[in-house]
Amino acid sequence: MAWWIWVAIGVVMLVLEMAISTDFYMLFTGVAAIIVGLLVYGLSFFDIVLSFSSTSYIFLALSVFLLFYLRKKALRALYKASIEPNFDLVGEEVLILSEIPVGTIGEGETRGTVWQIRNESDKPLPEKSVQRVTSKDGIVLIVK
Repeated sequence: MAWWIWVAIGVVMLVLEMAISTDFYMLFTGVAAIIVGLLVYGLSFFDIVLSFSSTSYIFLALSVFLLFYLRKKALRALYKASIEPNFDLVGEEVLILSEIPVGTIGEGETRGTVWQIRNESDKPLPEKSVQRVTSKDGIVLIVK
């Protein structure tokens, strides 16, 4: 297959990735096709002609390598904020929804979500009071 056909296939795949966002599947297979096209072009200067089956195997190997090795890294970099959300609630203010006696667990609201609140202070937490989260134990917020 002519080198420019591989490059054209790669460019079409890159354009499709931009148009329909396939989470980098088309991107990396397109890059693999462009690399194969450039390889075929470069080898033609040395009078080396690769058969369609050998270029197809190279394309397949490059695609698999790029998809399994680089795709995860690219997705992690792109979606870093959504993969690693900020759940650090220490220091946040929490609205106590009902009175929480000393040493017990009740409910409070912060960031628009209802959380379990453990009262580790020396006095009960009154309803509708605003307290500061001092630490976290799993999904339980601790208030002192």
